[in-house]
Amino acid sequence: MYRSAKSWCKCASTPRNSFIKALLGSLKREKHERNKREYADRGVGSLLDGYCTTNEIVSISRYYMNLNTGSDLRNRMSHFLCHSCLLRENKGFTECRALVMITEQGKTNQYGRREFGSCIRHTNAEACPIGALALYFFLRWCVRMESIPDFLQPQKWYDVKVFRSGKDATTAMSYRAHYDATVKAFTFLNMYSKAKPHVARGSGSRMTELAGATDSQIRRLGRWNASAMEGCYLTANPREAMRSLAGFLPDRRTFFLERASLSPPENHQREIFPFVENYMSAYMQHSAPHIAIGVYLNLLLYLRIVILQDAVRLRDVHPTHKLWSFSPFNSSAFDMFATYLKDKIATEQTPQTTMLCALVPDLINHVKQQHQQTLSHIESKISEVGTSVLSIKETITQLTSGNTTVRLSVDLGS
Repeated sequence: MYRSAKSWCKCASTPRNSFIKALLGSLKREKHERNKREYADRGVGSLLDGYCTTNEIVSISRYYMNLNTGSDLRNRMSHFLCHSCLLRENKGFTECRALVMITEQGKTNQYGRREFGSCIRHTNAEACPIGALALYFFLRWCVRMESIPDFLQPQKWYDVKVFRSGKDATTAMSYRAHYDATVKAFTFLNMYSKAKPHVARGSGSRMTELAGATDSQIRRLGRWNASAMEGCYLTANPREAMRSLAGFLPDRRTFFLERASLSPPENHQREIFPFVENYMSAYMQHSAPHIAIGVYLNLLLYLRIVILQDAVRLRDVHPTHKLWSFSPFNSSAFDMFATYLKDKIATEQTPQTTMLCALVPDLINHVKQQHQQTLSHIESKISEVGTSVLSIKETITQLTSGNTTVRLSVDLGS
């Protein structure tokens, strides 16, 4: 309220005077003493509060997939987006697109301030937030046959929720549903966290720090204390932190997805979200196209590829999941694509390895030259020492055999 008042009245003084500050300080000390008296859990907020390894993320993914229900695909997607939503397109060895979500309302944003959450594909298909979103959309539109909204009219699809409830597509998933799903998953996996739906945000930030991201990157990633500079000039996409959270090194040009090395055939892609082409064709004919519509349709085209590539790995881990009984996963053509992709992953070298192999011959030649020069120098020194030793030996032999006369002269001096 004070910030709002000060924006139009420069003379407004801060209401937080010395008495208020003293009161707040007293409350903090009182809380600290109360925690000591009540033996409050000191593990809350530590690395043990939640999870901090990729293996634990994978176990969460497998828990939801093994339940084999539509609502648990939603819960899986919800968890991973909360965990990873922290890029935009970035340079790497393979194409790197990012899922960028715009939020204008939240716990700390009640006035329509535009904030961004974004993520890239994870190195592990089981822990990939974009793959989780893609599979959930596939479930809704290709398995459950949910009615396709008219994407050409914003009023027909803007109210449709990504995190929808079980009854109505325009009703958001409730906090209680998210809470219960998280509790069940953590109980089954013997994980502990004081926070429940909030656990992904805390664990994600800690994992980002462990992976080498800086404090400023993590703050931007989680939208903590967003500065005026970020709001006006920066992209709000901290690339280093996002690469770290997706399982890559924080440095540039490290993005390489093995499963993205082979693009699925066009006919396979068209079997997923088959309505997209018609909407895209109609959208391109608009004289004043709506930007968000084009972006969303392009996202669906991209999610087709993600689904097919990630499904190769997920089908091996969860062979009995009901998703694989639907087209295109139940076809021999997809089996062939899966075989080609697995073979390519098994035989193809990473770009880093290829670059190293290209440099190694030059390095080996240089080392060989240095080694040969060192050996030649050592051999020449050994030869010189050998000649000196032979000369000394010959002199000693002549002395001991009497063949050489030794003349001594004594100078008595004065």
